[in-house]
Amino acid sequence: MDSEVTNLALVKGLTSGISNGNVLVANAAVSDNDFLKVDGTSIEGRSAAEMRSDLNVADGATATDAPAIRDNSGTPAFASGITKAEILSLLGIENPKQHLRIFMSNNNISFGSNAGTRFVLDIANPLNFTSTPNTTDINIIDDQTVDDDDYIELKAGGMYMVVASIEVFTGVGTAAQDFFLELGNSQASTVSARFWGTARLKVKATNVSADCAYNMQKTVIIDVPSTGSDEKLYFAVLVNGVDYTVRAFDNNRTNITVTKIGDSTS
Repeated sequence: MDSEVTNLALVKGLTSGISNGNVLVANAAVSDNDFLKVDGTSIEGRSAAEMRSDLNVADGATATDAPAIRDNSGTPAFASGITKAEILSLLGIENPKQHLRIFMSNNNISFGSNAGTRFVLDIANPLNFTSTPNTTDINIIDDQTVDDDDYIELKAGGMYMVVASIEVFTGVGTAAQDFFLELGNSQASTVSARFWGTARLKVKATNVSADCAYNMQKTVIIDVPSTGSDEKLYFAVLVNGVDYTVRAFDNNRTNITVTKIGDSTS
């Protein structure tokens, strides 16, 4: 073996450090900083408690335990185990997969409106609309101060995908001119009512023998900067020239979905 080992002196020096079941890797000829020393109670002179403190792990956690992470106060944040969502939260990364769906559930009624009048959907009205629960960043708000105009609140710091599908009918024998689906951040003016975009259909302005209908669909991406305020999102319909109604039918022809697809880019 002596002839096969290229650095026999180093090997002999290492073996001399083994005692009492502990291992001390060192060599007097070389700086101790070049070696890893394990003596059974510490590694490189650092105790288990000191290493737990460095890693911000609660005392008492074992190799078989789920990590017990400390919060900034030093208190263990979780008694036992840690979920993916909790890890993301600790890292400052929130779960982007938030989703809200609203659909017109009262199929036996329709919402009437006079010609040329903007009608804002009362999406917070449980008698007419059904929705999945609010999320952390996407909430349905019943605005009692503005003629019961309801809106969706989008929290600052997120990017949201909005898909709206609204079915509008005119009466039999009427001349439908301009159908509008409007997504806005306010109802104070035409500009604000259409701030997030519109869907529009213009038809020939002559009387028809049957009703005139349009299923208006609109998809938009709304980026709400983290440095700004929460945003409001209103949904309104408008038909110029004739009376009209918004209808539900099978719950799938008038519905809105909002999905948080990630964090804001600004």
